[in-house]
Amino acid sequence: MSTDSRTAETWLVLRSQTGDREALDQLLRGIQDDLARYIASLMSQSPDAPDALQEVLLKMVRKIGTLREPALFRPWAFRIASREAFAKLRAEKEWHRLIDPDADTASISDGKNDDSIRDGIDVPRLIDKLSLASRTVVALHYMEGLTHSEIATTLGLSVGTVKSRLAYGLTQLRKTAM
Repeated sequence: MSTDSRTAETWLVLRSQTGDREALDQLLRGIQDDLARYIASLMSQSPDAPDALQEVLLKMVRKIGTLREPALFRPWAFRIASREAFAKLRAEKEWHRLIDPDADTASISDGKNDDSIRDGIDVPRLIDKLSLASRTVVALHYMEGLTHSEIATTLGLSVGTVKSRLAYGLTQLRKTAM
């Protein structure tokens, strides 16, 4: 997302927090597709994904006034989406697959997007084969363009844990793609 787009989004958040319904509607329309894609990537074939999206949007409407840093709207929205998706998955008893905490973090760059990772790999198609923890980080980084620190903030994790989960997920994607 460009700096101009983030600035415009920040202004929409501020207007929404003052009760401007039109700004809130525009803000939600602007992020709804990204959230839907993210939730679908986490919940893969779950029939509850559309319900999770609706719950996320409702929570955002109710809690927009509590967002202290309007510039952090996207990480805030993805955190709400993550929590809602995880809650739905726990209810479905899919929350049992976790990653190997000893995954190699040395191979992870600190850049926002590393296009060499995507070369020859159809990430959206293969992401369903990852554990939920890895799927979450891979989706936020490669599909939504969040940095490691933004992902850490979104999920309430350390940057090292984000890198570890990303390394593990990418290793699994490479194995699956071959």
